[in-house]
Amino acid sequence: GINAEYGGDEENKLRMGNKESGEVLKEEDLTKLSHEAKMDPESIKKIAKKFEKASNKKGTVSKEEFKAIVKNAYGGVDGTLTRLLFKLFDHNKNQEIEFREFVLAISYLSKTPFEDALELAFDCVDLNDDGHVSRGELRALFYLNLKIQKFVNVYGKRKPLDEILLDPKETIDCNEKADEIFDIMDSDKNGEITKTEFLTCCANNPDIKKRVTDLLLRHQSVDLFTVDPPKE
Repeated sequence: GINAEYGGDEENKLRMGNKESGEVLKEEDLTKLSHEAKMDPESIKKIAKKFEKASNKKGTVSKEEFKAIVKNAYGGVDGTLTRLLFKLFDHNKNQEIEFREFVLAISYLSKTPFEDALELAFDCVDLNDDGHVSRGELRALFYLNLKIQKFVNVYGKRKPLDEILLDPKETIDCNEKADEIFDIMDSDKNGEITKTEFLTCCANNPDIKKRVTDLLLRHQSVDLFTVDPPKE
């Protein structure tokens, strides 16, 4: 694991690896990460403080700890939201988020249009990691997006996300939107979308590509760590 010291006093000491380790992230390592992430060192220091609060003794954020962060931000846990956002950060798919991949993910999600990240988009839509996208997974993302809209615009972020329900008309509307995309993407009509079908359809159909990538809550993932939670 690695520690990071920014300055000599305890307040400025930021640990971004194993918190019980004595190693220090040297200035050149910070510079290298800054170059990799295309972010200035000051921004990385701010992100480090957020990460340190969220991380465990190993200096990583596990799925369970991530669930607690989502609950803190949205007043409740939504399984689809937690899975989707965790996938955006856990680049190496080892079920925990390390500091380096955390910084790179925030940089990437802040600056890269999702239309240019279609393999990541497929992995996110494939919520159960079985290598295919089902009709149910696509519908779940439409439900989630509408719930988030209601969380912000209808309830002013005061009603817990897991208590927000869709009425029958909203559910039918989400299903119709999801099914329209699903039926176009599922080119061999076998009831599931492969990665090849997904990538080919997005390459040939800019409108479908935009509609799918707009579902992936990129800004919510960044805001989860870069914005302080609302005060009670």
